Amino acid sequence: MFFLGTMFLGCEDVQNEEIMQARQILELQKSNLDSMKAQYELQNQQMTTNLPGQIADYHLRIQNSRDVLQMLKNSEQDINQSALSTSRLQNNAAQLARDQVEPQISQLERDLTQTKQQIYYWTNSGFTLTSYQQDLVNKLQTTLAIQQQQLDFLKTERINISSELLNQSQQLNRLNQEQIADLANEQSAIQREIFTLRSEILRLQTTYRQTKSSLIPLGQQLDQAQKLYDQQVEKLRSLEQNSPNP
Repeated sequence: MFFLGTMFLGCEDVQNEEIMQARQILELQKSNLDSMKAQYELQNQQMTTNLPGQIADYHLRIQNSRDVLQMLKNSEQDINQSALSTSRLQNNAAQLARDQVEPQISQLERDLTQTKQQIYYWTNSGFTLTSYQQDLVNKLQTTLAIQQQQLDFLKTERINISSELLNQSQQLNRLNQEQIADLANEQSAIQREIFTLRSEILRLQTTYRQTKSSLIPLGQQLDQAQKLYDQQVEKLRSLEQNSPNP
């Protein structure tokens, strides 16, 4: 009788030990299963949400950058058109000024020639000039000096008109080139940004494919771990049900 009781206690200890081991195994499997689930959910979220969202954001930024590029190209056309219009206005203003000066120069040249002819007539007539005639010659010489001074002034003015037009044209070209250069620098910076964004999209697409590929074996491992966990749950439940001290 004592021997049977000892055997019964021994069997009970063995069952308790099996239950304890089964529980420990279950806890390890649960921890491993939770870790795999977390990893799977993280990668799945990255593939289904994070990566597509980043790729879409980069595509949008590229489109916005293209819009800015087009705007800069339009600005370049506007700058060139404005410079052309300004140049035409400057040329027209210079031509108008020349049109006003040229007739005056021509008239003064005619007047100057006529005055010289009159002076030549009186001073080379071979007659002794009367006091009145000498006064007339003096007045003609004074008139000649004034006419020559006016003619020199108008010719200088004509030169200044051309010189001023040249200065304005050079200044306009310099300003136009500076503005075009600034736009070119902005366009280059945006094009570099577009190149960088495209490179990032390629990198993210590669990561997406790699993540998608890694999910397949990870999902299979997760299914296997879940299956082993369920089996261990059933095994523990069976042991507990057959235990004399559940």
